[in-house]
Amino acid sequence: MIHSKKILLFISAIISFQSIIAQTKLPLTLQLKPYKKDALFHTDDEKVGYNFKLKNEIKDIQRGNYYFDVRNDSGRSIFNNHGGFSINEYGKFETNITLNKEQLNSGCYEVKIYIQTNYYKDTLNHFFCYNPEEVAFADSTKPADFFQFWEEAKRELVNTNPLFKITKVDSLGDKFANVYLVQFQSTENNIIKGWLSVPKEYGKFPAVYNLYDLNQTAYPDKQRERITFSIDVRGLGMSTNIMKLNPQNYYVLNADYKRRFILRGVYMDCLRGLDFLFRSNDSLKVNTQKIAVLGVGQAAPMAVATAAFDTRVIGLSLERPVGIDMPSLLRSSEQNNGTLVANIKNYLSNPYNKNNLFQFLQTWSYFDPIAFASLIKCKFLMGVTLRNNCPPKCVYHFINKLTIGRRDIYVCPQCNNEMNSTFIELQKLWLHEIF
Repeated sequence: MIHSKKILLFISAIISFQSIIAQTKLPLTLQLKPYKKDALFHTDDEKVGYNFKLKNEIKDIQRGNYYFDVRNDSGRSIFNNHGGFSINEYGKFETNITLNKEQLNSGCYEVKIYIQTNYYKDTLNHFFCYNPEEVAFADSTKPADFFQFWEEAKRELVNTNPLFKITKVDSLGDKFANVYLVQFQSTENNIIKGWLSVPKEYGKFPAVYNLYDLNQTAYPDKQRERITFSIDVRGLGMSTNIMKLNPQNYYVLNADYKRRFILRGVYMDCLRGLDFLFRSNDSLKVNTQKIAVLGVGQAAPMAVATAAFDTRVIGLSLERPVGIDMPSLLRSSEQNNGTLVANIKNYLSNPYNKNNLFQFLQTWSYFDPIAFASLIKCKFLMGVTLRNNCPPKCVYHFINKLTIGRRDIYVCPQCNNEMNSTFIELQKLWLHEIF
């Protein structure tokens, strides 16, 4: 059973690698460990900071220096500490580095520590958040025609014949589940394909609608206790009857005009896929009272929009979401920039496109998960990595815009672009609970 607070729940990863441990062959072992395992600090905590350890792995004295630097999400240094050390052969050095809480505003910070000795040099980095529940989104105003814009898109979808087609693929099934290739028509004549896995046992089953990261194609996920469904959105994987797109340039296609922007159609692809599940209650044993949507990476905005559009969804899970709070993402410091940001900046710097930053953000304001946050009415789970390509501040802007009472949040400070096994198990428990 997962228990959550009224406002916000942080489930800490109780695992050994939540400290940074960099094992070098020789000559030094380094460890940087936050005072709190989840690296989420608050005003009422006694102190904010890190324990720093060095272990000499050679039969000689090592002398050197360390430099500890803390930067805010804009890349500005707000705290630093430095010192020297001398470690006897196979000896240890340890110190605590405590920050002045008065220097910290609500937000997320990057920590870097530089080490250099007469035998070795290295850099460790870490992230922590301070009062993340209080991180405020600067501009939460939806475009004036936001709802009209999406009603028009949904009306276009309704007027498009879905032409659902289901083909059983015996070679992909097993003794527990049947597998089906699903095909349907979305807006602008795009044919969308995906995989449906249905348990063979008698009865109706809850369904999980998986929206995978853009660089991952849909696949049949065979489960004994629930139905799973995943699709390739337009231009990707199996859904390329109109166009074949590169995932790296996906978020800038037709970004000069909101009604032609790729995500307008993509969100409708996802909504039609959800409609397929709700229509499959008898023929494919779907319990339509128990459907959850899961979004991973750059598909997180799609999952958010899907759950916001249809309040029959009972659960929304986001895993290391990317593409949230685009204004803050594009303003973030360079160390947080990933492929998505780099591609958008390359697009904006191209003199042949018809867009500038202001116009791009105007378009994006219709698609940013921030705009949909207040429309989410279902149970919610998020796996957050503080080292992802989407800065933690952007993620907490979204979390703090949610209006639902229950928000289950798991934080893994040391995960990069993959969540750990602890979150995967937690997600299974969460699904079991809501189903």
